[in-house]
Amino acid sequence: LAVLYQSSGRMEKAVEIYKESLELQRKCGNVSPLEISTTVMNLGNCYRQCGELKESVRLLEEAVATKRSCYSSPNPHVAVAIHQLAFSYGLSGKMEKAIELYQESLELKRKCRNVTLQSLSTSTYNAASSPCRSRNTSSLQQCSRAAAVMNVGCYRDSGRLRAFTGKSSRNQTDMPLISS
Repeated sequence: LAVLYQSSGRMEKAVEIYKESLELQRKCGNVSPLEISTTVMNLGNCYRQCGELKESVRLLEEAVATKRSCYSSPNPHVAVAIHQLAFSYGLSGKMEKAIELYQESLELKRKCRNVTLQSLSTSTYNAASSPCRSRNTSSLQQCSRAAAVMNVGCYRDSGRLRAFTGKSSRNQTDMPLISS
């Protein structure tokens, strides 16, 4: 229900429901820390959309810490949580921290199995756009080139990624999945 309120722009109602859900999950005792961390992350993202960046960062830090403690090997859920935290740091003007976290998210995604090129491209693009705002042109150029190479509209096709240019099927090429 909170997701519906959030997607329709009714943030105060979404925050209220996320908080209520979080309170019930914590009282229940049989809800996994990962489930709770997902609600915490959703609440943090909602606060970010409301412009309450300090609270967003606090909650997303909690979600990242929980997810890190629950997974022993590289996991895309941890990378997504770090990515969301980086976004909130960036919006709050803490660009160096945002860059550090975007790069960590990107490196973690590279280590994960079955991560799509689209996911890597998004992290690379965000890592590139943060240095742009902080005037770090060397990182911007490096990340922008990597994002441009990866951002080719990839989709899964029988265990492989097929890159396409959007012009015709003659322009499509197969590329191996990225894995560790």
